[in-house]
Amino acid sequence: MRSALLPCGLLLLSLSGCTAGGGPAPEDAGPADLVIPACTTDKECGGALQCQAGRCVPITMQGDTTAPKFAGATSALPVDPASIKLTWVAATDDRSPPAKITYEVYLSEAAGAQNFLGAPWDKITGAAEYTAPGLKAAQQYYAVVRALDEAKNSDSNTVEVSATTKP
Repeated sequence: MRSALLPCGLLLLSLSGCTAGGGPAPEDAGPADLVIPACTTDKECGGALQCQAGRCVPITMQGDTTAPKFAGATSALPVDPASIKLTWVAATDDRSPPAKITYEVYLSEAAGAQNFLGAPWDKITGAAEYTAPGLKAAQQYYAVVRALDEAKNSDSNTVEVSATTKP
């Protein structure tokens, strides 16, 4: 394997061997070559890459065992006879950006009766609010929202908010 810094701050890693001239040129890049952008910050790499040692590399979730920091839902308000709106402050995570954090919504008709071992009512990614549809009119609902990072680590909050759908 060989590598060379190309003009415009790109690094060419060649898995196909060296050329007779000793160094690769951009036109030498073939199907077994990987061009990696140079960087100084994660922002320069885009959403699927992170800056490590001056090079953009794929973000890996391997070894990520830390759950997102999330305080839970902050409010529940009736919208109409069939829905309630839940809101929260976005979670933070050591590896997953806010746009990649998934929120699992658990609903029940009784306080403290959410089944966290079962499937959530719904999942939303990268949002700080959700309107739960398909509910019964004039019924009180209790909701818990949990944050899930890209490595599937979930916070374990039990903060419950409630609202009664409109009649």
